[in-house]
Amino acid sequence: MVAMSLFSVVAYLFLSFLVSAWIVRLSAQNQLTKTIRKNLFLFPIVPVLVVVAGAGYMLGHVCKSVKNALLRAFEILSGRKLRRRKRIYFF
Repeated sequence: MVAMSLFSVVAYLFLSFLVSAWIVRLSAQNQLTKTIRKNLFLFPIVPVLVVVAGAGYMLGHVCKSVKNALLRAFEILSGRKLRRRKRIYFF
């Protein structure tokens, strides 16, 4: 039982190290990459950071899409275009 948990910890650290190196190689100018390169000892928490950053990125896009859909629906229902500088038309 102890050997299995020890193996799991070692495997997690090894895979976290590989994922960190892979992220640094793929995106050299990313904020996460700069943090990893500056503080290499943070590599065990990289999988958690990637999941949190990905969730935040997806949540931002979902919120933007919902906002654009609501603006477009308001324009359709009111029959008038909203007054703004940036257009949201895709077609």
